[in-house]
Formats: sequence, C-alpha cells, structure tokens
Amino acid sequence: MFGILIGILQTYLGIQIFRFYFKCTRCSAEIAFKTDPQNSDYVVESGASRNFEPWREEDEAVEKEKKKRAAEEMGDAMKSLENRAVDSKRDMDILAALEEMRSMKVPDTSTARRDDDGAECGP
Repeated sequence: MFGILIGILQTYLGIQIFRFYFKCTRCSAEIAFKTDPQNSDYVVESGASRNFEPWREEDEAVEKEKKKRAAEEMGDAMKSLENRAVDSKRDMDILAALEEMRSMKVPDTSTARRDDDGAECGP
C-alpha cells in the first residue's frame, strides 16, 4: 500500500538495524528513517521531522530542577549545606544498595556442605 523499501544496515548486539524508505502520501517526498535498538527508538534520516521527542521532557525537567536548586543556593549558605548533606546521604544509600546486591550475587563459601557422617563434601 505504501511501497516501503527495507534495508538491513548492520547489527547492534545481535539485533538488526533496519532502514526504511517510503514516499509521503501527500507530497511524494521520500522519507527515510532507521531503527535505533540501543535507545529503543528510531532516527529520522531525511524527509521528516519528529513530532514528539520523549527525552526532551526529561531533559527539560532536569534542567528546571538544577536551575531551581542553584537559585535557592545562590544567597543561602545554609540551604547549600543542606543540599550537599542530602546528596551525600543519597550517594551513601546508593552505595549501600550496590554492596547489598553484590553480596547477594557472590556465593557464600564460608558454609561448607556436609554429608550424613559430618565430613565435608566440598565447596
């Protein structure tokens, strides 16, 4: 119906990257885009523009938060100190969670298995 041409470009971690070519149904201009499995998205190569970019809202929210925090800290040394304390606590919580995950992955070799006679069976 739309006359789409599909080409396989390369692979990313075993996933094929496809390029799609088709013509606009209104103006017959060629549109080309390719899949982006790394970001679970697609990339417009020519003939079109994106209506919605999901990462743009996230970036704007992060920038807004940074500006708000910088404005709060500008003239208030106490607020700056409080924010640094909150950051340090968050970093320590993250490190504690990572250590907990690492300890869950490492097999416990301190407890040796024993058979019915009480002799060690190995690791």
